[in-house]
Amino acid sequence: SSGINAEYGGAYTPLVQGIVAQAQYWRDPFNDALFRRKSRFLAGMNQLNQFNPIYRSNLMKTSNVTLVRFTQDSTVIPYASEWFGFFKIGQDKEVYTLQESYELWDEDRLGLKEMWNQNRLHFLSIYDDHLKIPNEFWEKEVYPRLRN
Repeated sequence: SSGINAEYGGAYTPLVQGIVAQAQYWRDPFNDALFRRKSRFLAGMNQLNQFNPIYRSNLMKTSNVTLVRFTQDSTVIPYASEWFGFFKIGQDKEVYTLQESYELWDEDRLGLKEMWNQNRLHFLSIYDDHLKIPNEFWEKEVYPRLRN
């Protein structure tokens, strides 16, 4: 059992889900079934249990979606999840990408694949820790995408 599994084992209790916002984002790679059953936010928002066409429809109304990941992130683990990736189930070393996700890419439950095909989904990386965004990154990468 990894340190992550032991450290966050109680993340899916109603008390913790109700008062610790970060617990609602935790996906335990060692207990995916529990995550899918007990997660109050992430499993539902990512449509991992059932499809809600309203979520997809609302996201598709945006002109562009830009996902920014921080490659030295010490808050979001794994940082691949900032682009809808995550640990491969059963371990906490290897990750899969959004494009390897059955629900989110192959079934396109959020419309991300369709947006990608329409050049409306953008992936950006910053070589730094969580939310450390240099001013020039905003000016060069983010603001131009917000104008479109």
